[in-house]
Amino acid sequence: DFSSEFGEVLHAFLETVNPHFLADLAFAFGRRNTPALFRSLYVARVDNRPFIPLPETNPLLSRLVTEAARLAVLFREHLRSKSLFTFDDLETEAEKMLLSEGTPYAFRYVLIDEFQDTSRLQWKILRYFCGPKFEKLFAVGDPKQSIYGFRHADIRLFTEVSDELVSYGRPRFFLSTNFRSTPALIHAFNRFGKAQFQETLGFQPME
Repeated sequence: DFSSEFGEVLHAFLETVNPHFLADLAFAFGRRNTPALFRSLYVARVDNRPFIPLPETNPLLSRLVTEAARLAVLFREHLRSKSLFTFDDLETEAEKMLLSEGTPYAFRYVLIDEFQDTSRLQWKILRYFCGPKFEKLFAVGDPKQSIYGFRHADIRLFTEVSDELVSYGRPRFFLSTNFRSTPALIHAFNRFGKAQFQETLGFQPME
């Protein structure tokens, strides 16, 4: 499984890291936490995407991210040697296949639920099946409920795709009637939502 495969690579990797740097990490974060740091940074995919904003004046954190990127390359090579893939790898390989071979299947319609939790890579894959002007696509989502940023979901993508669909003449519907909550809760949600999302998402109040 992932833990055993990653643990094997991590153990070998730590043997190659400058011991003075490891000592600095142990002092800053605790010796027992150092392996977990590298695991967390790998899971965050720092090889291709930023993990956290790093101040240029903090060489320890900058070096940590650099080393974690090297670890990610080693782990990927280790997986390939055993013909193993992570979920991220499967998405990447699927996009490569569609780019080189085209779409092998034809669907009459494509329904995407929870679209607010779609990553840009997932969208690149999905759009192969949606038609030139997305005439096959029906998408449902609520950007206020986006919770999968750790899996590279991008709520800006929701707005971008929605606007693009409208530009092709596709209808856009705002579902603003809440059948589940009491009026007092709806009023509280609207106050909170307007304060939190008005500028970024163009908040639509509920009824």
